[in-house]
Amino acid sequence: MSKEKVLVFDAERMSGFKKLPGISVRSADILYFQNEILSNTKYLDREEAENSPEYKQVIPYIVMEHDGKVLVYTRTKKGGEGRLHDKHSIGIGGHINPEDRYTVMAAIAREIAEEVKFPKIDKKQWSLKSLALIYDDSNDVGKVHFGYVWLLSFDKSVKELPVPAEDAVAEFKWVPKDKIKYQKNLENWSKMVLEVL
Repeated sequence: MSKEKVLVFDAERMSGFKKLPGISVRSADILYFQNEILSNTKYLDREEAENSPEYKQVIPYIVMEHDGKVLVYTRTKKGGEGRLHDKHSIGIGGHINPEDRYTVMAAIAREIAEEVKFPKIDKKQWSLKSLALIYDDSNDVGKVHFGYVWLLSFDKSVKELPVPAEDAVAEFKWVPKDKIKYQKNLENWSKMVLEVL
């Protein structure tokens, strides 16, 4: 059985960020990530990466919004990251693998296709933009992962919204932004994104 490979960068490069650890919407941090980090990555066995704080795994994290509400879901025990099971999340995403050919957009498209059934809507009815970077060193999961946060916005005219496509995600709910903080068992990254959403 082949081992999963995931995209990582050397933790030494974290010194180039000005507003991390935490969450950063600072354009200079995002440009540093896009220009300096993404051009200096490599693939590593996931098992090794999960236990090696000297590397940071790049995780595209896509938040979906529609008419003032944000998609909230539950990570089930069928998901790959056991430390996040039963947590509520506002971000769809996962690792960048060799099939993505080092590109964030390919990973985003693959993750969305794997985790949600995307509605058939006109391209003019949705938009995707980069929002922030996350590095949360307050727990073991956060110490080895680095989030690249994207916002996927659906136009108010959209009636059919995404639904779960796999068993690893469940209980899709569209929750008003100001009510999400009351969700029980909300994962750290989601709490951090709410600060800038």
